[in-house]
Amino acid sequence: MLPKEWNNMRRNNNRISNRLHFVCPVMLILIGMLRLFITSSGPAKRPVEGLIVRRLDEQLMEGLGHGPADSTVRKRVLLKPGEVPHLVGLSQAVLPPQGEVEWHVHETKYEVFLCESGVGIFSVAESSDTGPSSKDGFVSHDTVLGEGVTIAVKPRFFHSIRNTGKQDLVLTYFGIAED
Repeated sequence: MLPKEWNNMRRNNNRISNRLHFVCPVMLILIGMLRLFITSSGPAKRPVEGLIVRRLDEQLMEGLGHGPADSTVRKRVLLKPGEVPHLVGLSQAVLPPQGEVEWHVHETKYEVFLCESGVGIFSVAESSDTGPSSKDGFVSHDTVLGEGVTIAVKPRFFHSIRNTGKQDLVLTYFGIAED
């Protein structure tokens, strides 16, 4: 090999080596980021004792436990009754435009609602002595629902919810068993 060819080959090797010195750390960083993404967004390899983890987007939509069977109101259940003491479920309900949860009552649980999006009306009976089946009629109070509004309903108070907007009304809610 001639000295001139030898020098050209050595220069090319140095260029490749310099590129590798830059590419290798970048590749290591990207691989590390990919590992972090996979381990943080994927399911846990084994369950952790003392922890219940559920993703909202992985829960199936289902009907409510009350009201008409053909109701358009759907929910996703995150925690079921009995999984956490005194907690009687954690769910997210979606009421389509003009959707309605009919008047109903829970004898032994509080219900807490957080409006995440949409607009609607939350109605509650004035007292626990009256409800929609009352012969004398009953008085109810309406609260406007909007993003960020939270409502807690005591046991034995009839209540209903209506979507009054043009978008879905999304409510996250849970029940707490009365002592």
